Amino acid sequence: NQHNKEKDTTSISAMQPISTTSDDNDLQEYSFRKYAATYFAKSANYQYSKKPLKYSLHDLPTPDDVLAAQALWITILRFMGDYPEPKFDNPIKDNESIMTKVSQTLTRSFTNRKEYQEIIMHEKKSLTKSDRQKLISMTLKRKNKLLEDVRKGLVEDNYAADSYNDWLHNRRTNNLEKLHFIIGHGILRPELRDEIFAMLCKQLTNNYIKSSYARGWILMSLCVGCFPPSERFINYLRAFIRSGPPGYAPYCEGRLNRTFQNGARMQPPSWLELIATKNKDPINLEITLMDGTIQTVEVDSATTSEEIVIQIASTLSLKDVFGFSLFITLYDKVMSLGSENDHVMDAVSQCEQYAKEQGQHERNCPWRLFLRKEIFTPWHDPAEDSVATNLIYHQIIRGIKAGEYRFNVEADIASIIATQYYIENGSQMNKNVLHTRIGEYLPTYLVKQSQNNLNVWETNIVNAFSNLLCVKQKLSQMKAKEFIVKYAKSTWPILFSKFYEVIQISGPELPKKNMIIAINGSGIFLIDDQEQILLEFTYADISLATYERTAQAMKFILHTVRKEEYVFLTLDAQNLASLVQYILDGLRKRSIYCVVVQDYKHPVNAESFLSLKKGDLIILKGGLNGEKLMTTTWGYGECNTKTGDFPTECIYIVPTLSKPPLDILAAFKKEGYIVEKQEDPTDNPLQHRKYHTLAHYAEEHFRSGGKLTISKKSVLKAARRSSYEKLWKYTNEPIYQPLLNKLLPDEKVSKEACNIFTAILKYMGDLPAPRSKLSNEHTDQIFDEALKNDNLKDEVYCQIMKQLTFNRLSLSEERGWELMYLITGLFLPSSQLLAELQKFLKSRQHPFTEHCLQRLQRCQKVGPRRFPPYSIEVEAIQHKSLEIFHKIYFPDDTDEAFEVDSLTRAIDLCKTIGLRLGLQSTDGFSLFVAISDRVFSVPGNAFFYDFLRELIEWMKASKPSWGSKYDCHSL
Repeated sequence: NQHNKEKDTTSISAMQPISTTSDDNDLQEYSFRKYAATYFAKSANYQYSKKPLKYSLHDLPTPDDVLAAQALWITILRFMGDYPEPKFDNPIKDNESIMTKVSQTLTRSFTNRKEYQEIIMHEKKSLTKSDRQKLISMTLKRKNKLLEDVRKGLVEDNYAADSYNDWLHNRRTNNLEKLHFIIGHGILRPELRDEIFAMLCKQLTNNYIKSSYARGWILMSLCVGCFPPSERFINYLRAFIRSGPPGYAPYCEGRLNRTFQNGARMQPPSWLELIATKNKDPINLEITLMDGTIQTVEVDSATTSEEIVIQIASTLSLKDVFGFSLFITLYDKVMSLGSENDHVMDAVSQCEQYAKEQGQHERNCPWRLFLRKEIFTPWHDPAEDSVATNLIYHQIIRGIKAGEYRFNVEADIASIIATQYYIENGSQMNKNVLHTRIGEYLPTYLVKQSQNNLNVWETNIVNAFSNLLCVKQKLSQMKAKEFIVKYAKSTWPILFSKFYEVIQISGPELPKKNMIIAINGSGIFLIDDQEQILLEFTYADISLATYERTAQAMKFILHTVRKEEYVFLTLDAQNLASLVQYILDGLRKRSIYCVVVQDYKHPVNAESFLSLKKGDLIILKGGLNGEKLMTTTWGYGECNTKTGDFPTECIYIVPTLSKPPLDILAAFKKEGYIVEKQEDPTDNPLQHRKYHTLAHYAEEHFRSGGKLTISKKSVLKAARRSSYEKLWKYTNEPIYQPLLNKLLPDEKVSKEACNIFTAILKYMGDLPAPRSKLSNEHTDQIFDEALKNDNLKDEVYCQIMKQLTFNRLSLSEERGWELMYLITGLFLPSSQLLAELQKFLKSRQHPFTEHCLQRLQRCQKVGPRRFPPYSIEVEAIQHKSLEIFHKIYFPDDTDEAFEVDSLTRAIDLCKTIGLRLGLQSTDGFSLFVAISDRVFSVPGNAFFYDFLRELIEWMKASKPSWGSKYDCHSL
């Protein structure tokens, strides 16, 4: 599809399938025959058949789904060559794509369904009628175009029946059309996915017709490459695929694994994929770079734009990858595929479908793929990566020539062309060369305007050339390219933006509700459909960007430092929030500007400390920047012409590379600063998903914070903190009473709670402490008493959640998450606090949260541990290892490593060993720990690490000289 001046034919190897999640032993019990007997409705048969279905194989949610299943069955038979085409073919041909027809059928049916009515009811409360229609359109936008009659709310009960009847009886179709019909249903209606897979398994069971069998496996390969089965069916499908023909079994399973890895497709396979799958050939795509070279990339159905960008970057040694995106062009249309999780073959499929609608065959569709710079970071430095700068330079020069990038000042045109001349021809201006090539350099629209009288432009370019810095200082070609890249970044921010369609649903009123958000290196722009800028933010204006996923929609929420909250509906809420937050975080790390959010005065007015008022600007000194400031409790900088130390908890790092304007600083002088706004249960559902805190739980269960008293020990604390304690928030100071009210009457337990908190501060690095000799020294102090005393269990959970709430020190927070991971594998809190803990974890995006929730579930099933984490567990999580493997020795002098986690019991490990070794039963087998010349049997219900710890501590007590060496055996 692509032709250009140079071509790199080095193929980049395709992404490797992830390893299979189940071994053959695990899948032995999952036969398709067993599945059919268990889940098929109306006693449907599990074997090959050529007869039409009287009903669907499964019980499906709606009558329209049953109609769809019957039509899918006939279409599958026809694809496999087992059922004749209709006798009559409609002579009136239309070029409308099959995906559009399927979407039309399903969306009209959808308006009758319960979930559609729920969306309407929910949104009526907050949206106008036009906004509701737009929302429904956006909800289904990714699936396909929503037809005008659906937007108007037309409902026709018999539409689906008529549509499927027309498909089956009045239209002859080719294989690609059948494929789009089958897979289109699976993409648009997830409830039909198991039905489609079950139909394929049925038709491939005892099918002795070679051609039919081969086509069935081709269809299976294409389906597993586009959408996954449900959890209920996955193991049955894996088992079925593994029992398939050698040529297709590994191929299909690899495609299935890739689909699980990258998610379901949004479009059915392209003609290119159909041909490749028939022959099990790789798909090679040509990606044109802006310097005219071509990279050939090997892809599969699941390949994302991110994977391709990473591969090309690796081949080119492109280091500064951010902002490079894939683009696809067809005729005069251009579409960004970004550099995230969009499937590249979806875009190819869309292009083929569009070409067909224009009357062209899919195989002749002239789409092309490009790699371009789409967005700059605010801190982009072209000197850091010459490969990236060269590509961006060529993109700018091509764009200027084509009129994509236009100038407001004529003098700039002459300077840029003069710089281009310098790069291509050196530091000597040859007027004859310029005269010969002026038509190549000038933008095409200017050549036409000048009616080929270009003498004035030649004169301007010669004059500009003599004034160029790179000419005067004889700078390198790369330096000259850097000048052009910097110019483009600052001159055309909107043209180097990522764009997102949104609807505003709350916040300060804007002239229009429907708009586009443009994110670029200069800021955030809200633009209407006439390309007029409605509102512009610098990143210093923004305090937080986040998103909320609900059953009805995805919401993007933007918080400003002026306490404004803008809420938008958009399908891309997650990617949009991630991009804005990435830029905000990057700016904060590089920023040297802080604004004071809390008055501060040193208790004894020491001269080396700054006195601060809310809204004051601090400029960091001594090589400090935001990134370094986030890992310390004290900073050093200049405020109001004085230089000194200041506590970091009193300041907010402004995400900017230049001095923030006065209006930004003024926003912080107002009462009720925004960053640590606590959650209000009366917030309407359009508010963003804030971090869940213990604020409300604390009102009922925590002791009263009260006013802080000033004593020798707490002078600094009283001076630095607000007059009332928020006990549920992070602090780097010890506590002198427990958090929970219920512990106060017991002095001994109260003292223990305070000691635990001190140990937490030491572990997290918030309190200076000598380096611990043992990895589990502090964790023992934190968890030991809580394991013995149920009253302390809730206290420890509350203390850890407190230290993870508004903790702005990244190192401290990371260690806090290590403690959260460890405690969730030890014991549960009370049922009331468990609900708070689950909300707390689900509202966070730390990599450990899912694992913590899973550990809580397992803890509920198998019960609490008896001892604090063993040293191996602590060291593993400190190295961010979520898996611990332990070597087990067998009687035949062999050994193997097995995973042993915090909640693994001896009986669990024996079963795992039995499965690995293919034993029919593990009855009578046990684990033994060998120490020196002694062997100890591990009780079946004992937690592995509890037994190990108890045994080793006993050995150390009875034999102090013992060196902690032990072996574990299975007998």
